[in-house]
Amino acid sequence: MPQRRRKPVHPDAGPGYLYELQPAQPAAPPPVPPVQTAPDRTAEILTISVITALLVLLGFGIIFWTLENRHASAPTPTPTATSPVATATAQLSLATGVPAPTERPPATQPAQPQTERTPVPPDDMTPDVRLPIVSLGGGAEETVEPPPAVEAAPSPTPEFTPTPIIISLPFVSSDEATAIPPTPTSPILESPIVELTEIVPTATQAAAAPPTATPTPLPSPTPYLIDSLRAFVDRQPMQLYVGPSSIYTATDTLDFNAEIRLYGRDATGEWVYVCCVDDELAWARQADVRIEGNELPDELDDDDENDDEEANDVRWLRIEPALSTLRPLPTRTPIPPGDFPLIRFTPENSGRIQPLPNLSAAAKTWTTEPQAGGSLVSPAVVAGSSVIVASSDGHLYSFDRVNGNQRWRTNLGQLVTVAPAVDNNLVYVADDTGVVRALRDLGNATNEEWSRSLGAPPISGINVFSRTLLVNLNQRITLIDAEDGDLLTELNLPADPQYPAIGGQLLYVAADVIRAYDLMALIEKRQIDLVWEEPNIPNITAAPVYSTPGVKSLAELYVAGGNNRLYSLDANTGRELWNQDNGDAISSMAANDVMVFVAGNGYIRARSRTDGAEIWSRGIAGQILGGPYVDDQRLFAYLQNGSFLFLEAATGEVLASLAAYPAAATAGAAISPPYVYGPGNDGKLYSFREAP
Repeated sequence: MPQRRRKPVHPDAGPGYLYELQPAQPAAPPPVPPVQTAPDRTAEILTISVITALLVLLGFGIIFWTLENRHASAPTPTPTATSPVATATAQLSLATGVPAPTERPPATQPAQPQTERTPVPPDDMTPDVRLPIVSLGGGAEETVEPPPAVEAAPSPTPEFTPTPIIISLPFVSSDEATAIPPTPTSPILESPIVELTEIVPTATQAAAAPPTATPTPLPSPTPYLIDSLRAFVDRQPMQLYVGPSSIYTATDTLDFNAEIRLYGRDATGEWVYVCCVDDELAWARQADVRIEGNELPDELDDDDENDDEEANDVRWLRIEPALSTLRPLPTRTPIPPGDFPLIRFTPENSGRIQPLPNLSAAAKTWTTEPQAGGSLVSPAVVAGSSVIVASSDGHLYSFDRVNGNQRWRTNLGQLVTVAPAVDNNLVYVADDTGVVRALRDLGNATNEEWSRSLGAPPISGINVFSRTLLVNLNQRITLIDAEDGDLLTELNLPADPQYPAIGGQLLYVAADVIRAYDLMALIEKRQIDLVWEEPNIPNITAAPVYSTPGVKSLAELYVAGGNNRLYSLDANTGRELWNQDNGDAISSMAANDVMVFVAGNGYIRARSRTDGAEIWSRGIAGQILGGPYVDDQRLFAYLQNGSFLFLEAATGEVLASLAAYPAAATAGAAISPPYVYGPGNDGKLYSFREAP
């Protein structure tokens, strides 16, 4: 049978259907009927044309069925893989509503869509047929569903490789939108087929492509790490331990000036991992070694005058975990949300509360302030629902932190003028006769767990670490077991100490000079081990402040000298980082990430933690009681005149100054977000809260 090339016929096409894709033609206006006209045979011709077209299609179907049965006994050829270009073309046609370009016909034939000469596809492959959109004469276009797919006749030419039949004819839209036929100048038709494969990937390519991952945030900048640092023993002899603490087994000693290598450190840099004794590594205090002879890597060497100092820094060492077989080190009790357990909030004395209540728009917490039987003479602390403060009437009071109602009061029979402390659901209070008590809060009453007389009145509030109370007395610090009141040990000093600071495993005691003691040895071994001492800072005037991570070193200690100078020290070794003349006596301090705040009679100042340079200074009315307290953006202070002062940390600008009452205060404030509490010498507890 000779091969035929025939255009597809639309089932609604009339006799004027030219098998070419044409724009829709508007309907002609109805003619004016003449006096004598021939009968209108348009409907008859249209009907005959439709019947003829259907008969032709039926004939072709019978012919295809006959040919298929004739070749049924022959083996079915295996089709080759669909061309990516063809697949992409078919997908583009479906996606855009624009017919995909087909191969150009032979030069001897008119340029029109052709059916490719291909062998018969296997039974599981169906031709992808797309029929044209045609005008129905009235100017409106209608989309029609494609008829059921039919199988194409096999090619009589055996040398062709069998491929699936894909007849890319003008698109029939499956959407609600009307498809627009392409014009001869369509840019899609003029684009090379290779471009289409780049725009529309094949199904195989799409399946193989990895899913789009969520962008990973850039890591925070970290110091560069090095394998080891050169160092020398700086203590005679230097004790080594199996773990990073003196509570672990001591293994060996090294002589003064012996050269060693440091291969790691703990988180604060207080302890370093040392090599080698008998080819074994062990732990030593950083204060016992002298790090020198190291150089910065070439990429970090900028010829700065501090290169040697920067290179000889343990911060570049990796953090080395302790052996899992060792018992864990004691840890401090986490502070529950809303609690204010110590006079400086945490044992480090940094005064940092993150975040402070925003008092820029604050309101009084109560319409009527709770009242005690006498002046409130101790700083306040907060534990759970209780704001706890002592009165001159010899009682310890608990007021509800939200509504101000009195929860309980306990008759101590003595004045309490130093701050209580709260730890592990117990309230610890030291009266002016030197008796320390542990009270359990029962909601509407207390129960005394134990009491111990120290023989002398305390001179500052109680600090707590690892179930141990630290109480400042005249020229000594006493350590007491918080569980049963047993006396552990005492540090005797040449002068009265300031409220101590605790950082890592060191206890920082500021008296005539600043000293660092091994706190674990004091608690567990009941031994006094002086780790370092700085004799050049005389007559300390404020509680020292510990902060880690530091700006110049891994851990830093800020000390206020009696010579009105502020000192920054490496807290692990006692090495001075810088000092600045403050010009005025310093009575209290606090620190956030970038600044250290110093306060005294009539002023507050902010200084850079990098070099101590003054950033701002502000005058205030009298002294700060129990403050300042800071976060990254703000500073809070309770003043001697009873005012709550709220400043912008970066500039010192006054954000709020809230007057509680026109009388002087005598004790420090407590902060329990969103509340702040100030004891009054009129016996009332004053409070403001952050506005909702």
